[in-house]
Amino acid sequence: MTREDKAATVATIKERFEKASVALVATNKGLTVDQANRLRATVRRAGGEYKVLKHTLTRRAVDGTRYRDLTRV
Repeated sequence: MTREDKAATVATIKERFEKASVALVATNKGLTVDQANRLRATVRRAGGEYKVLKHTLTRRAVDGTRYRDLTRV
């Protein structure tokens, strides 16, 4: 991933955080593929979005948003 790709990804993620009324950040360790797919479908049915993102890019994206404290966990 080039530096430009990373910057574009951070901008896209940041935009999603800015539009979101609620954000949940969790680890997917221990989930089977089937469990992750069911979780993704459940979140989608509820009108949400489930994304797997790189930690560093997510930390950069939440900086300056109301979710900036999520990086303190």
